[in-house]
Amino acid sequence: MLYYYFIFIDRYSSMKEKLTFLGIETSCDETAASVVREKSDGTGEILSNIVSSQIEEHKEFGGVVPEIAARAHVEKIEFIIKKAINESNLNLKNLDGIAATAGPGLIVCLTVGLNVGKAIAGSLNKPLVAVNHLEGHALSPKINKKIEFPYLLLLISGGHTQFLQVNGVNSYKRLGTTIDDALGEAFDKTAKLLGIEFPGGPIIEEWAKKGDGNYFKLPKPILKKGGCNLSFAGLKTAVLKISKTFLAKAMNHASDPMPGYTHLQRAVPSSWGLWFGAYAESFLDNAELLINTLSWTNLNPLGTAAGYGVNLPIKRDISTKKLKFKRKQLNSLYVQNSRGKFELEIIGSLKQPMLDLRKFSWDISLFLTQEFNLLSVGKKYFTGSSIMPNKSNPDVIEIMRANYSMLAGNYSEIENLISLPSGYHRDLQLTKRSLIHSLTSTYKSLYLLPELIRSIKVDKKRSVDLIDRDMLMTDQVNDLVASGMPFREAYQKIKKSKFPIEMSKKRNNKSASSGSAKNLELIELQKRLNKLTKI
Repeated sequence: MLYYYFIFIDRYSSMKEKLTFLGIETSCDETAASVVREKSDGTGEILSNIVSSQIEEHKEFGGVVPEIAARAHVEKIEFIIKKAINESNLNLKNLDGIAATAGPGLIVCLTVGLNVGKAIAGSLNKPLVAVNHLEGHALSPKINKKIEFPYLLLLISGGHTQFLQVNGVNSYKRLGTTIDDALGEAFDKTAKLLGIEFPGGPIIEEWAKKGDGNYFKLPKPILKKGGCNLSFAGLKTAVLKISKTFLAKAMNHASDPMPGYTHLQRAVPSSWGLWFGAYAESFLDNAELLINTLSWTNLNPLGTAAGYGVNLPIKRDISTKKLKFKRKQLNSLYVQNSRGKFELEIIGSLKQPMLDLRKFSWDISLFLTQEFNLLSVGKKYFTGSSIMPNKSNPDVIEIMRANYSMLAGNYSEIENLISLPSGYHRDLQLTKRSLIHSLTSTYKSLYLLPELIRSIKVDKKRSVDLIDRDMLMTDQVNDLVASGMPFREAYQKIKKSKFPIEMSKKRNNKSASSGSAKNLELIELQKRLNKLTKI
């Protein structure tokens, strides 16, 4: 917002030397005020600059809501202006004038700052400058540097993108503009496309700085049509295609072959995608279970005393609302009878992801053996052998695997503990230790899991080498069944074949059952994940 105030200096520089003025900005979702003093070389000295963002107010809506923004400006503007004046070590009487944004912007927001600016200017009998904030953008290079007119400017803001020839204050020539989205809009819409929460534009910008500019061939819209006009809608569409390509690429990579096992015996060709996808879906189920458990147990017991209530007009609805319980438990005796019951349900829901973690850890441990040798993980998950210098052990993974047993023990402890008659008993206080221990152990174990997964490196060659020709027999049976041969006949025919024939062609994904190695349904899993992350 500081750039607005150069306009004031330029227009009123004949009043006196070293003009000092207050600037007010409320064009969109930031309430801002600044005190700037003119320096002898014509540039500006920033005495204070206070900005209050409204990101949190608008986050749940995924964008700026004008009415909410205007109310926030009304609530904050007096405080922001006072703070700007105080930090400048001046007072209102030291000001030579007021500048306020008059447009473009959200009209309900602009009105707040402009009216406050008018009121202050009127009370002080000082001039008011209504500033076009695009003009402010155009003159911003002259705040801190002595730049002579004319100069070429690329003007970029949330809602505007233009090439300007700046000849002087109030003298501009537009050389080109965007014919669709502004650059800021393109950033924000791209972020929304990729599922990044509001405000996503700055996150996209940070990611872009760290990325490889040559990795993707992005279009350069209307490059050969002459003039200086710009277009960003095509770029946005390209990002959409890239995101879809990423998904397709993930699916292709997820189909890297690996041997499928039943009874720990090699059975049929499978894919790493099926293996990873199995755990992905399982943990989505676990997340839903935990969310439902939280909802089921989030009940208010307060005010029921030792199980029989009290002869006082306690307003239990108030504590329910203030502490954000879902609802209150109604029957006072049931409050005591449910002690241990709810703890069991919570631990039971924790057991599910820990069971999956145990299975996953078992798989990793097997695949790491020299006999399987299908993958590798980060060195941090290993320790050296105490007496065998030739080996290292996946100790961390084994501990992760073992933690389920403690959870199961805690569950059993509470289950036996609450075998009691109705009402309050001192025994019930012992449920706390088991519950807290279960929560802590589960959190610590699951906290390690994402990084472990990221460290996994699949040995694709080894995976293919373990798939022998015999493992193709089941697919051959299915091909014969698909051609019309009864399953029993096809089964016997292929079983008696001394040397299984090679597969004649790759099986089309459309011919594979939903959720199989050749039809992973990863998009549906992504949809579930997106839905769950919004809860």
